[in-house]
Amino acid sequence: MPGLSRRALLGGGAAAAGVAGAFVAGRASEGSTTVPESARPASAYAFRGAHQAGIVTPAQDRLHFAAFDVLTEDRDELVALLQEWTAAAERMTQGEPAGEVGPVEGPVNLPPDDTGEEERYSHIDLVDFEANVAGARAAFDAVAPILRVRSAGLTEQVGRRFKAVDSALADYRRGEGFVSYTELTRADKRKLSQAIDALAEPLSQVPSLVVG
Repeated sequence: MPGLSRRALLGGGAAAAGVAGAFVAGRASEGSTTVPESARPASAYAFRGAHQAGIVTPAQDRLHFAAFDVLTEDRDELVALLQEWTAAAERMTQGEPAGEVGPVEGPVNLPPDDTGEEERYSHIDLVDFEANVAGARAAFDAVAPILRVRSAGLTEQVGRRFKAVDSALADYRRGEGFVSYTELTRADKRKLSQAIDALAEPLSQVPSLVVG
């Protein structure tokens, strides 16, 4: 089996979260593929106002879950980070790049100010992995009562697979955190990958049963 990168491993957790989030978001795109121009929603909405987008505007047809751990104890640093995120979110809701210098702006020999790459030196990859799984679990729990009526067997199977992921991850917990990703062996990475793949398979069957 080829070496499993931390990006691939985290991607597995994110994939499970994405599967769960997809059916919680709803089926905004379902129905006729031909929509009259007058009935189509606006391509962008104001970021600032009395209500956030999706409250008094049409619901979004995509949803992503994210969880983050604040590592700094410096209040000013956290405030600055949230201000940067707010500015990036405002740009992206208007269809612009996350950073002021996007992928097609600025000098051709320099990268954009937001490359989209993970922080390779943080060594908290398993914390991110756990957060991805937690997001998937929260989405699943929200629709589990509906799913249980339609397929009790699948509901129980997904529950068991979540427990298996928790058990696999528990081997690497140290105090309130986890060992560094760099300490994982190839066998460790394979075990985690197999656990998340086993979860994603039954989880992928949920949307059609819940919204069907």
